[in-house]
Amino acid sequence: MAGAPKLGDDKPSSATQPTPASTETPRPQPLVPLYVSFATLEAFDVASTARVLESGGRESNPIVASVWGSPVALAVLKAGTAAGLIFAAERLRRDHPKAALVLMIAGNSGMAAIVAHNYASARR
Repeated sequence: MAGAPKLGDDKPSSATQPTPASTETPRPQPLVPLYVSFATLEAFDVASTARVLESGGRESNPIVASVWGSPVALAVLKAGTAAGLIFAAERLRRDHPKAALVLMIAGNSGMAAIVAHNYASARR
C-alpha cells in the first residue's frame, strides 16, 4: 500500500505540526539606530583622541593608551567595546526592552561626552 503509514510512524508530518508562537520580545525601534550611533561615536573617539595627542595632550584611559601605538589593537579594542555593549543590550532587551534602551542611551551619552571633551581639549 503506497502512502500507508509505517508501524511506529505515529508522528504527524512537519507540515501538519503547529508552529510555536514566538515568545521573543520585539526589538524597540530606537535600538538599532542607537547601536549604529554608538559604533560611530567609537570611531569619533579615535579621531578626536588623535587630535588631542597631536596637539600635545595625553590619553587618560590606560587601556587605550596601552594600545594606541597599534592601529590593529586599537581597532580591535574599539570594535570589541561596541560589540560588547550591543551584545549586552540585545541580551537585556529579550526580557527588559526598556532597560536595553536605557543602557544604550547611557552608552551613547557617555561616549558623546568623551568625544565632546576630546574635541574641546584639542582646541586648547
